[in-house]
Amino acid sequence: MAEQGSIVEVFASLQGEGLYCGEPQIFVRLGGCPLRCLYCDTPQGLEAPAGWIAHLEPERRGTNPVSAEAVAELVRAFDARWGATRTISVTGGEPLAQPDFLAELLPRWHQQRRVHLETAGVHPAALERIAAHVDHVSMDWKLASTMERGRYDERHAAFLDVVVARGLDACVKIVITPAVTDAELSAALELVLARAPRLAIFLQPATPARSIDRGPSAERMDALARLALAQGASVRVLPQVHKLLGIR
Repeated sequence: MAEQGSIVEVFASLQGEGLYCGEPQIFVRLGGCPLRCLYCDTPQGLEAPAGWIAHLEPERRGTNPVSAEAVAELVRAFDARWGATRTISVTGGEPLAQPDFLAELLPRWHQQRRVHLETAGVHPAALERIAAHVDHVSMDWKLASTMERGRYDERHAAFLDVVVARGLDACVKIVITPAVTDAELSAALELVLARAPRLAIFLQPATPARSIDRGPSAERMDALARLALAQGASVRVLPQVHKLLGIR
């Protein structure tokens, strides 16, 4: 029986984060996430929804679960408008919480175009399973002060070990809230640099959302960037550009 999964939406936009910021992409947002970030800006992705929406003209709607072929057909509808040139970015929620669905979905695209994965970086076994069908991994490194609960350093480290072992193009994104301390960031950077010393690391100032009513100051971001440089990191400071542009 064909594997089915849960999606929230499919849409075309500009990538607003990470190494490919500004690139036109088609986004497939999967539903459900086991983590609870204080700064979460996609609450619609936290739980598997009853239905999904494809932001076409006119809109298309359907119910979950949905088959991999049905999702591929939605992407083909976007291709009919823009041409099959855009990278497909699979985001969430947490896509790797649905590894069986990804294992059926991603091979439909990988030989024809680039496939990017946006992930919290806490499911190393799931990444190992689908790594052959992914061209780029944008992984978060969740600092404990930015989470409702839990510490994820060990799972992040194991995930990054898979990224390195598989030779995947990747970057690490660390969201910075006003609560983040120098020591907390430094410890995370040490773990990243021990595994991938040349990996691009993005310090992303938190956009006010959920439990975060303000982001860090420009001066604070500059200080943390200097801290990262002193540790030898290839660091960039990049806010959520899609939020600045007012797009999805």
